[in-house]
Parts: sequence; structure tokens; C-alpha cells
Amino acid sequence: MKEVIRVYGSGSMTRYVKADTAVSDPTATPSSDNTRDYILKQGGLVQMPVEVFHTDIGIWGSDAEEFDPYRFYHHPHGLRKENGVKSKVSSTAFRGWGAGSTMCPGRFLALRSIGSLVTMLVREFQIEKAREGMKEGSMGNHGVRGWGVQKGKAYDSVDAMRGPEIDVEVEISRRD
Repeated sequence: MKEVIRVYGSGSMTRYVKADTAVSDPTATPSSDNTRDYILKQGGLVQMPVEVFHTDIGIWGSDAEEFDPYRFYHHPHGLRKENGVKSKVSSTAFRGWGAGSTMCPGRFLALRSIGSLVTMLVREFQIEKAREGMKEGSMGNHGVRGWGVQKGKAYDSVDAMRGPEIDVEVEISRRD
């Protein structure tokens, strides 16, 4: 579930500016006319989308933007892959539930509820790809059709999760 939240989740973290701070655009070159320097004033608030942290190649490795269902399987904080070598990710890298004193107090209830729902669905129902009218989506590295991240698509800032690229049609029937 953590990998789903890491790749598809959205949200932001808000931090209080404790002292005036100068920030420069790291992509600007000294000779360019469009250098961007910003001053964050003491007492102000800064909002940062968690997608910035969750897709950072420096934190998550070369496959940071890809969905890897095994990323959190062998280590609770996740594994990063760089040049075929896997290593542990920092314990503070995953921000799906916030951080520090502002972590979501309902995260345990949410994870247990989602886990219970998925378990019940898999146990009680047969879920298959619809036979007709199925819209084909992209094939990801792990064989999941149609569930790519909506890159560049605007979404409501209060949405907790972004939707799939396409509608995924399935047939659901009760197991015998």
C-alpha cells in the first residue's frame, strides 16, 4: 500500500519559515537572464507537494517515477535501485502521511480499513477484466494495464489520490 501512496498519492506539507531565507533556482546558469532568486520571509508558510519528495531520483533511485510493488516488501522504509544495486531508503523519505508532529493520526485506521476491504474483495469476489468494451491502457513494468500516473494533469489539491489514466472496466461476481 505504501508504494501506491508514494506513486499515486498527492498532498502537500506546510512548513513555517523561522528566519529569512534566500533560495535560488538550481537549474539557472549564472549567464542566463532568467535566474530566479526568492526570499522566504520569517513568519511565512511554505507548501511543498509530496510528489517532489516521492519522485526524487536522489532519494528513491533511477526508477523513482515507476511503480514497483516490491519497493517496500524487503524493507519498511523502501529500497532504491541505482545501476542494478538496491539499497535502503532513508526512514524520513516516505511522506505519504505527513511528517513529525503533523503526521495523520488516522493513518493506522486508514491502512487497516483499506487492507480489510481489499482482503474481503479478493476473498468474496472474482474480479476479472471486462470481456468487451475494455479500454486498453499503457502496459507498465509490472504488467498492470491502465493505471499509469497522470503526469502533468491538473487535479484538485484536496484530492488524496490521483485517478488512473483511463477507466479500467472489470466484471465482478460473487465466489461460490
